[in-house]
Amino acid sequence: MKFAVGQPAQQVVTAINEKRPIESKCARLQSAVVQFPNQSYMFRRHIAPLLIALAIAAGPRSSGAQTAVIVHRTSAFNNFSAENLRRVFLGKTTVAENGQPLVLVELTSIRGRFTKSLLGLSADEFHRRWVGMVFRGDALGFPLELTDAAAVKKFVAEHPGAVGYIPASEMDDTVKTLRVDGKLPSDAGYLLK
Repeated sequence: MKFAVGQPAQQVVTAINEKRPIESKCARLQSAVVQFPNQSYMFRRHIAPLLIALAIAAGPRSSGAQTAVIVHRTSAFNNFSAENLRRVFLGKTTVAENGQPLVLVELTSIRGRFTKSLLGLSADEFHRRWVGMVFRGDALGFPLELTDAAAVKKFVAEHPGAVGYIPASEMDDTVKTLRVDGKLPSDAGYLLK
């Protein structure tokens, strides 16, 4: 008898005790499944509609929701080109034109969507890039990661050099929304999803 590495010990002991290879047990299980021809009917008739109903009820993920880039209300920034915004979030631009250090603030729940639409990177690729920059000494630290849109807004509202992002639906007058390539999240053709 041959046994695979990592195979559960109980299966090995049972196979040895019964003196039958594991493969024959699999064959018996497969033949048992074939003996019930109404299973596919049951799936089509009862389970598939239930799964479809659950998928419809869950609704689409917020893939179409817009992301707003936010800054302090008194910030001189009103508009960033997509390229300048990329430079900021890639850590290539760390200081504003007025000399103010920029502090990046991320909302972790939408980081993947934001980095994909702005940078073409997954959240993991984005994080690895920052790990490399910190390790090489090209950056002093990582972007601040917050788990709540209200916390991101609060931080940005209290720190004039902060640049963050939140769902556009969470916007209020405590922070200022940056235009990206002259467009707000509500405008057609807005870049950030």
